[in-house]
Amino acid sequence: MKYYELTYLLTPELSEEEREAFQKKIQSLIQGEDGIVNETRNPLKRKLGYPIKNKGEAFLITLNFNLAPEKLGSLEKKLRSENQILRYIILTKPEAKVSLAGGKKIPLLSKILPSKTYKDEIIGSRIKAKIVKNKVAAPFKTTEFDIYYNEGISKFADILNTGVKYEIVKKAGSWFQFENTKLGQGIEESRTFLKENPEITKKIV
Repeated sequence: MKYYELTYLLTPELSEEEREAFQKKIQSLIQGEDGIVNETRNPLKRKLGYPIKNKGEAFLITLNFNLAPEKLGSLEKKLRSENQILRYIILTKPEAKVSLAGGKKIPLLSKILPSKTYKDEIIGSRIKAKIVKNKVAAPFKTTEFDIYYNEGISKFADILNTGVKYEIVKKAGSWFQFENTKLGQGIEESRTFLKENPEITKKIV
């Protein structure tokens, strides 16, 4: 079995009793795949960065569980059929495997860093990953990237962080700047600026 973390956004209209019943249903889905639920965190009502399925708010729920890897696909199929789940993400903790062309399996050690927040809202996680075996490049390389609960891996956060690393984007305190253009204060405002100004993004990359 592998150790997983499931985080999902639950539609905000549900009452406390309905939320509790739905959480038990999700646990039953995992147990129905012979999985073991280890921990479930209390739901937190959060404002979304942008509407998902016409909802501006959602309950953020996270739980940890053990499951045989070959049964993960079946579980995800069941999760996708639940209309009350607006969005979900499953992370492997602490070891995952990714495939390259030709079916090569590469061990990928990953660590979930402190959650990313914006205006006191939990919006995602910072992931640190290390490839410990690689047949097509040098092994033992590490990288960090942001996963946002409402969009997945953030392209624009990666552009900002890489730009700062190679001194293409300047960072003074919490402000980001490219040439004579201020991108924003903090990474969230700067990400939004890049999304809305593709010509600036193109110049950076």
